[in-house]
Order: sequence, then structure tokens, then C-alpha cells
Amino acid sequence: MSDQNQKATAVLREEFEKARKFNDKREKIIENLKSISSRIQDENIKTLVDRNIVPNLDNFKDLYTDEIIITSIEDLLTDTLNDAETFIKDKDNVYLAKVIGDLKAVDSLLNTCRISTTGFQHVVKEYLGAAQASVSRELLGFRKNRAERDNAETESIYEQAVERYKKLENKYRKYFYRCIFLVLVLAFTTLLFKGKLITWFALSTTEFWVLKASLLIVGITLISYFLKQSSHYQKLADQNYQTHVELRAYPSFMESIPTEEAASVRKELALKYFGREIDGAAHKDMSNLISDQMKSTTEMVKATTEAIKNIKG
Repeated sequence: MSDQNQKATAVLREEFEKARKFNDKREKIIENLKSISSRIQDENIKTLVDRNIVPNLDNFKDLYTDEIIITSIEDLLTDTLNDAETFIKDKDNVYLAKVIGDLKAVDSLLNTCRISTTGFQHVVKEYLGAAQASVSRELLGFRKNRAERDNAETESIYEQAVERYKKLENKYRKYFYRCIFLVLVLAFTTLLFKGKLITWFALSTTEFWVLKASLLIVGITLISYFLKQSSHYQKLADQNYQTHVELRAYPSFMESIPTEEAASVRKELALKYFGREIDGAAHKDMSNLISDQMKSTTEMVKATTEAIKNIKG
């Protein structure tokens, strides 16, 4: 009997210790939550903390039996406290959104546990597997929410890049259309007022055609330059938009990846999105374009001069 009593005492002591540790963790969590609520003074945070999360934590007396739940809450709150401190310091609404997202995840987890615990009292043991599966799905959902929260700032950076490149694309596209219009007007005007221009500026026929050809070639060079610049920035905008969309899909994608493979997948994606070399092909093409146009201008001027001389001769 003494051995049985000792075993029973050891079991009770172990359970008591688990309960004590849980209560200590719970009180610490409540203290941190109230600190966040009082320091940030946001109505959404106040509602989540004071009306939802803290009352739920106070009502859970047997939660220590599931270490996964309390560990998940502690894990989420670690990032929440860091984000709260950053928001208080920098007043950046991105971090406020992260804090609210984490608190919603904690609230959802506690509600799921409360509903599962209440329902468990009214069902037989064969439904336990379904309840555990529900909690597992919730935990997967929390990982997704957390990944979305972590990606929010990166997505914002790519979204801003898309807007910037779109503006530059539209800017050079407008220059392209305006330049076409000006070149056409110039060509028509110089043809229409050829005689007057020769008289006003005391030009010979040869000089007039050389000047006109030079102006047209410069105009064509500018048209080509603006078109290439517009296409270049359109390509950059499309690339950044694609990255932005893929980052938004990242949390859902990672849900389907086994935990043991997740780290290697994240590493591969990081190498894909970050640290890429800038494509210098566009700048090289631009330099070649200007060089080729300069050569063409020189050759055309020579050809025009020779042709006019032959006509006169």
C-alpha cells in the first residue's frame, strides 16, 4: 500500500506542478495583454483584450492539460510584444495591424478551445479525434495568418515599386506619343514652308535638306528612346506585380508544405526574390540605340548631300 500511496502522491504532485506552471504562464500572459491594451489605446485592441481574451483565459481552469495551446499563445504573444513596442516607438500602422492580427489569432484559438471543451462534455470518446483535427486546422490557420502578417510589409514594398514603375511607364509613354506628334508636325511644317525657311535663314537647298534630315533623325532617336524606356519600366512593373501576387499566395502555399521541408523551401524562395542582379540588357540596348542612330544620322547627311550635289550637277 505504501508503494501505491507514493505513486499516487507523485502523480498528484506532478499534476499540481503542471497546474502551478500553467497558472503562472496564464497570469503572465494576462499581464502582457493588459499592458499592450493600456499603452496603445486602440479600440479594437481594447475589445479583443478586455472583453474576449482575458475573460476566456480566466475561465479556463484545466487548460494546462494541453501544452500545445499555451505554447501557441506564448509564441504568438512574443512577436506581438515586439510589434507593439515598435508601433509605440515609430507609430507605424503596419505594426499596429500586426498586433491586432496576432490578438485575433489568440482570440480565435481560445474560442476554438472553449467550444471544443464544451462540446467534448456532451459527446463520446470517438469524437475526440474530430475535435483534435479541428484544433490542428486552427493551428494551421494561425500559421497562415502569421505568415500573412509577416509578409505584409514586404508586400507593401513591392506594391509601392509597382506604382512607381507604372508612373514612369506612363510618363515615357506620353513622351513617346508627344514626340511622334512633334516630328510629324515638324516634317509637315518644314515641307510646307520650305521656301520661306530658306529665305529667312539664308540656307541653300543642300543645307535645308541636311538640317531637315538631321532634325527628323534626332526626333526618331527620341521616339525610340522613349518607347524603350516605357517598355523597360513596364517590364519592371510586371515583375514586381508578379512578386507581389506570389507573396500574397505564399501563406496558402506554405500550408501544403510539410514542416520538415518548410525551411528549405523558404530558403529557395528567398534566393528567388532577394539579391537578384539588376538586368543591364535594357541600358546596353539604349546605348546601342543612340550609337546606331548617330551613325545613321552621319550616313544620311552624307547621302543627302551627295544626292543633292548629283541633282545639281
